[in-house]
Amino acid sequence: MSSFRGLFCLCLFIMLFPLTGCSSDQLSFSTLNQAGDASYSNTSTELVVIATQDELNKLMASVVTKYPLDAKAENVDFDQNFILLVLRGRTLSGYDVTVQKVRRVGSEVSIYAEFKKPDPDQLILPASASPYHLISVSKKGEWDQDIRFTLLDTGGDEPQTVLQVTHFIPTHGMIPSHIQSPTPK
Repeated sequence: MSSFRGLFCLCLFIMLFPLTGCSSDQLSFSTLNQAGDASYSNTSTELVVIATQDELNKLMASVVTKYPLDAKAENVDFDQNFILLVLRGRTLSGYDVTVQKVRRVGSEVSIYAEFKKPDPDQLILPASASPYHLISVSKKGEWDQDIRFTLLDTGGDEPQTVLQVTHFIPTHGMIPSHIQSPTPK
């Protein structure tokens, strides 16, 4: 009887486990643009989060924008997606940044990116570059809260934190009026 009870509990666990919310936490994303040079002159890495059409419009309307936003960003449906812009920072040629995956656990989103360095035998031109990766991330599940975004460099044995930012992400494309929309740097 004891083995029957153990088998019953195991079967019950296997049937109910998918209902516990332990499903995949990986968020799908698509590249809007990726290039080796932007008009971004800062030498430090930056992560820009754009959660609403209003935030995008404010950035694009600024007289001098330091962010490489293009027409593809204007077509993002903010009810279904938000935008992440990873800027490597101004450096010499041969460097790059590529977002590999985006994962969410509760109120935290981790962005795993490869920060490519030139090979030791690669010729490095004295020209400067500012690599970036602009992506649209699919919103699945409930949001409507401040999310802590952590940018991780996957270049070593273990991913290393590069930087963290917090940004409110609405479930739908508008931030409620009682919440102050952050102004990107």
